Amino acid sequence: MFVSLELTSAVWRNLTGPYGSGENVPALLQRLKQAYDQETVDALFEDYLFHQNTIYTVTYAAVPYLMQIACSTNYPEVQHH
Repeated sequence: MFVSLELTSAVWRNLTGPYGSGENVPALLQRLKQAYDQETVDALFEDYLFHQNTIYTVTYAAVPYLMQIACSTNYPEVQHH
């Protein structure tokens, strides 16, 4: 079981990514939980989680959700990453 920051927590706005606040990350994670979408994946990683080979505080908070999504999907492209 993973301990994760609730997607509704106000703490997300205090976490940072390459362009500032990570407050938009919960909405992107929620979209991915509902349905895999490459555009959402690209936005999440390029704009918030892993920009120019750097990880951020918001990246650590997103990892438990990314693991849940990867473990529960039937999309082969997600399972191979």
